[in-house]
Amino acid sequence: MKASQESSCRSERLNLLILGSGTGGTIAAWTFAQRGQRVAVIERKYIGGSCPNIACLPSKNVIHSAKVASYLRGSEEFGIAKRDVGY
Repeated sequence: MKASQESSCRSERLNLLILGSGTGGTIAAWTFAQRGQRVAVIERKYIGGSCPNIACLPSKNVIHSAKVASYLRGSEEFGIAKRDVGY
């Protein structure tokens, strides 16, 4: 560690150190903090965990978009006229 980094680091006393800010880590941190505990959360990569960033939510957006596209393909059967959309 460089000397400039050492001088900016400080020690803190914690009751709990949580690894990962996914759903479990977030709920644990909130729960213990509400009980007066000093808590820190360490996240390696995605704040909030992988679900809202690359796993659950993004895949659900793709699935929903595919469903909408599928419904639009069959919309003329229900008397709904569609036009080409330009960007």
